[in-house]
Amino acid sequence: MLLFYDEACPVCRASVRGILRLAPRSSIRPVGLRTAAADRLLQGESVAERLQAFHLVAADGHHWKGPDAIPPLLEQLRLRPAASLLRQSPLAFRTTARAYHWVARNRGWLGRFLPRSWGRPLQESELPEGPV
Repeated sequence: MLLFYDEACPVCRASVRGILRLAPRSSIRPVGLRTAAADRLLQGESVAERLQAFHLVAADGHHWKGPDAIPPLLEQLRLRPAASLLRQSPLAFRTTARAYHWVARNRGWLGRFLPRSWGRPLQESELPEGPV
C-alpha cells in the first residue's frame, strides 16, 4: 500500500514515522506528494490539490484521500476494531474527520510543538523496501 504525504510538513513526517512503526514490515510505502511518483499515480489533481490531504493507494489501484483513507489505513495497521467503528458509526467518522481537518488546517502551527527529531525528513534507512 502506498501512503502519499506532504514530505515538506513536519507534522506529516512525524505521522508517517508513527505509522511505519505500527505497520507490519513493508506493508506501507510512504511517497512524497511532490514527487514524480505522485504525479504519475495521482493523476487528475494538481500538486496544490494533492497537498490538502494524505492519500492511500492499494495494490489493486483503489484510492482514498483524507478522512476516507483512515479506515483502510487502520485496517493495514491491524487496528480492525477502530476501522470497523469508523465504518459503522457516522458519528465516530464525522468526529474523526473533523479532527483530521483541524490538524490538516493547523499543521504549520502544530509543527512548532513537535520535537525536531520527529519532524525531520525521513531517511532512506527508515523506508521499507519495494517499488513505487
